[in-house]
Amino acid sequence: MNRTDNTQNSIVSALRSAGCSVIILSQAGRSTPGCPDLGVGYHGKNYFLECKSDNGKLTEAEQRFQDTWKGSYFVVRTPSEAFEAIGIKEVH
Repeated sequence: MNRTDNTQNSIVSALRSAGCSVIILSQAGRSTPGCPDLGVGYHGKNYFLECKSDNGKLTEAEQRFQDTWKGSYFVVRTPSEAFEAIGIKEVH
């Protein structure tokens, strides 16, 4: 069962407001266990973001995905952490 951490909506909203493309990947988790929550495009680069609450931890499947993924993958808990992960310095 795919659950959404309570931080995801605010992170998605902030990223979109900053000009990012955001795709919510929750359905992909059905065919790819541990798939991160978000695919984010910014300035020609793509990032995977896993949204967690303050005390949230990666599941075993998420940890396996993170350990084997050969691209940009970040665990974020706040919009500020999401901005930092993808290189947004400040939002106007």
